[in-house]
Amino acid sequence: MSTLDDPGIVRRAPHLAELIGAQPAAPLDQDRARGVLLGLAVGNLLGLPVEGASRSTIQRSYPAGLREIDPRERYRPMDDDLAQAVDLAEALARDPDPVLGFADRLVKWRTENGRGIGIMTSTVIDYLEVGLGVLGAANAFWQERGSPETQPNGALMRCAPVALRHALEPQALITQSALTCAVTHFAPGAQWSCILVNARSRCWCEATSRTATT
Repeated sequence: MSTLDDPGIVRRAPHLAELIGAQPAAPLDQDRARGVLLGLAVGNLLGLPVEGASRSTIQRSYPAGLREIDPRERYRPMDDDLAQAVDLAEALARDPDPVLGFADRLVKWRTENGRGIGIMTSTVIDYLEVGLGVLGAANAFWQERGSPETQPNGALMRCAPVALRHALEPQALITQSALTCAVTHFAPGAQWSCILVNARSRCWCEATSRTATT
């Protein structure tokens, strides 16, 4: 299946693209891009011990807040959120078709690591391995088990590399946010959540860049 012809993918958000394009843009320097990815990694590692816990439980367990990363993480494989963000970043940087490349990397990641993989992502990878194709696999899961009330946000943690790669291309940012989300999370709400977060990340990076240089 082509990664470009599925009718369930969000293709356009003209008002949002216009809003993004109205923000003055300049190429994002490498230090700032590294900072975004490092911040993603740090936030993920800090949050691992409390994943799924309620706000009240976290406040009781960490009254001063989460301030230290478990040193054992240095010797552990990356968990699912961080590993998928790295895989997506590498696909965007190196692969001719980053959507296909990302899907291939996910299959390899589950075989070699798979730490913390969720039921949805694991099932979608099963479908990829039996030949349902990129986007077709996630769409099949959505058709079988999805509903208007089921709009998972599991792709959000990995989506920042898209904002970095397409900071100067509003329409590509929107399209690639949806496509790379839909590799595992086909729900329209999931696609829109990645689009909006990446749009905000792009505008925020540009705003902080201007602040730093004035």
